[in-house]
Amino acid sequence: MKILTIIFMLLSLIACKNSKRQTNVHQGHPETLFHFQRFFNETENDYSFPHFFNDQFLVKHRIKSITRKLYFPEKGDSNLLELKTYQFNPKGQPTSIRLTYFYEGLKIEDFLLNYEGEADPLGYHKPRIFKASDNKEIIDYTDLPFDIHTKKSTVIPTYFQHNEKRNYLFILHAKNKGLYAISRKYKPQKNDLIFYQSMDHLTKWHQIENKIIEKNSCHFTYEGNYFKGNLFKKEDYTKKRRVLYEGTQKISIQDSIFLNQQFLYEEIRQFTYKNKFPIKMEFFNSNRVNPLIIEIYQYEIY
Repeated sequence: MKILTIIFMLLSLIACKNSKRQTNVHQGHPETLFHFQRFFNETENDYSFPHFFNDQFLVKHRIKSITRKLYFPEKGDSNLLELKTYQFNPKGQPTSIRLTYFYEGLKIEDFLLNYEGEADPLGYHKPRIFKASDNKEIIDYTDLPFDIHTKKSTVIPTYFQHNEKRNYLFILHAKNKGLYAISRKYKPQKNDLIFYQSMDHLTKWHQIENKIIEKNSCHFTYEGNYFKGNLFKKEDYTKKRRVLYEGTQKISIQDSIFLNQQFLYEEIRQFTYKNKFPIKMEFFNSNRVNPLIIEIYQYEIY
């Protein structure tokens, strides 16, 4: 009996250790500054939903602003493409974003987006937009180099994109997820995007054709609170994205590109960290020899 008791106790200890190991499965993941489901994809250019960063990370590390500098590496700053500066309040909420665009190192457009109040539960937060050069407010969104939506309805959470005449429709409840039910109730047009859940934790988006056919879809997967990747399909084109968390100071994004289900090539984004802060992103093609694009991150602390 003593031997059986000892064996039982040992098995219990092993089970507890395994259980503890399972519950701590995310301990090896780094703190993530980015909402990767919003970066480097089809919705990053939409500034009506400006929650691009993890507000808990911003608050914990007292980040006041983040500057992103995107350029071709062979010419450095002389070939700057974009400069984006995000300002945050002490709660980690965006207060302004400045977007500056360059061509061959020369500034061609400069905008300031001011955010007042707070975002709604879907992450919608429409800014006031100014030309940074003369502080003149912009009312007509037609020719902007980024996307802005205006809330179309407060009852049905639909958003209207002026420059492409495209609605964003958010579906929050499972009972509304049938394609025919969505088509019948909301009457989406062929260019409209149907989103499932909020912009900060998307599970899927797609378009609808002929009321019952799903097309141009993107499915998102998570592991706990960590974004694992997505699968984007458009006609014969497929892009499979994986976010790899390696240890506590290394993250990479791998995009595998397929055409007619045949693998074509791979794109890789590798991040360099310093004191838990990402300071550089390098974009490679399949050979991983020389980066094609580099993005530098700079911070201002409260």
